[in-house]
Amino acid sequence: MDMVINCIDDFYEKLSKIGFIQEKSDNESVFEVLNSYGNGYIKRFKLQGGIDLCIMDMYLKNDFYYNFKVSKKYLEIVYVKEGSLKLFDYTKDKINRLNEDELIFCLDANFEGKILHPKNTKLKYISLNIEKEFNDELNKFGIDLNKIVDFYLKNDVPQNIYLKNVLISMMNTKLSNEEYIMFLMSKIYEIFRILFSEIKIKSNKKEFLKNYTKDDIKRLYKAKWIIENNLKQPPSINDLSKEICLNTFKLKVGFKDLFDETIYGYLRLLRIKKSKKLLLETEFSIEEIGLQVGYKTMSGFNNMFKKYIDLTPLKYREKHR
Repeated sequence: MDMVINCIDDFYEKLSKIGFIQEKSDNESVFEVLNSYGNGYIKRFKLQGGIDLCIMDMYLKNDFYYNFKVSKKYLEIVYVKEGSLKLFDYTKDKINRLNEDELIFCLDANFEGKILHPKNTKLKYISLNIEKEFNDELNKFGIDLNKIVDFYLKNDVPQNIYLKNVLISMMNTKLSNEEYIMFLMSKIYEIFRILFSEIKIKSNKKEFLKNYTKDDIKRLYKAKWIIENNLKQPPSINDLSKEICLNTFKLKVGFKDLFDETIYGYLRLLRIKKSKKLLLETEFSIEEIGLQVGYKTMSGFNNMFKKYIDLTPLKYREKHR
C-alpha cells in the first residue's frame, strides 16, 4: 500500500480508499482493517483546542507505507507500545527507527519523508498532534506550550515512565464515548504538566550545581551506584545517607535534582528494567525473578509490574518471547 499525504485530514481521507472500513460518531472515526489486508483498527479523535489523536492497533499482511509532505506541523507526540516504525526523513537525509516502548516528539515545521509500518508485525501506537491554538488552553493552568516546543527542539525527549503510562492509559481505557473524550482531555493536560515539570527540573539544574560542592555531587553519584548494585536489598534512606556521608535532606533533594527522579522512583525503574530482561532471557520462575529484583511477595511484584507495564509479568513473558 502506498499513498502521499499532505495533512492529517488527507491521511484519513485516503485510508477509506485503500480498503479500510470507516465508522463515524461525533468525535471519533474508526477505520477497521479488512481481512484481506490483516486485522485491527485505526481510531481518530478530533478534540478541542486543535488536538488530533490517533490510536493504531493492527497487524498487516503487507508493508504499509505512505509519503508525507507536511507543513505547519507544530508538535506531534508518538509512543509505540508494540512493534516498530521506520521514518525516512528526506529533509535531513536520515532514517529513524521507532522501537517498542519508545517515545519521540516531531517538532519540525516542515516534514517530507516516508513512514513504514512493517508487515507480519503487530503494531500498537498512539500519536498526538497539537496545534498552536492549544497554548491558550494550557496558559489557563500556567503551562506554556511554546516553551515546551522550544525546549525540546534543543534537548532530548524524556523517556519518562510516567508520561508513557499516561499514553498507555489513553490507549487502553474503555468508557462510553462522552466519558472517554473527557478522560482523553484530562490525560492530555496531564501530559503537558509532566513535560512542563521536566523543563523546570532541567532548567534548575544549573542553579542546583551552584548549591552543591564537587564532593556532594560525587557522593550523589555514589548513592546512585549503590542503588543500582543492591536491587534485592537496597539500603534505607538513613543507611544510604550514612554510607555516602551526606545528610538525608541533601541526599533526597540532590538526587531528585541531579537525576530527575526520586531515590525510590529510580529504584523502581531499575527493578522494572531488570525484571523485563530476566523474563525474556531466562527460565527463572516469576516468583524467583520477583525475589531477584527485591520483591518478597508475588502480589507485590505483580502489582508493581502491571502498574507500569500494563501487563502481569507472566503475560509480558508470554507475549514477548
